[in-house]
Amino acid sequence: MTKSLEASKNTKLRRILAAIGVRHIGNKTAKLIIDQISTQTNETKVIDNPIEYLTQYLTDAEFLSRIHGIGDKTVETCVKFFGDVDNVALLYQLHNA
Repeated sequence: MTKSLEASKNTKLRRILAAIGVRHIGNKTAKLIIDQISTQTNETKVIDNPIEYLTQYLTDAEFLSRIHGIGDKTVETCVKFFGDVDNVALLYQLHNA
């Protein structure tokens, strides 16, 4: 049961990433990204501070480029979107609502 609970947390974050409307990020790409973030860090911290971790990893072009299946356009779009303070502020507002 614990494994399925942890897996559902990743699913939710993946769905959020796919749903916020970042160009070139659909369900498949969001899954690739979230799975890679999960292998890099403590999942509990990601769940507790999802915007912080999304911003940290999705502004790192080198990190994104190492993910098999992520192309240059997606890397550029992620870095630009999550590097924009207005977008990040909106994500925090949505998270806190």
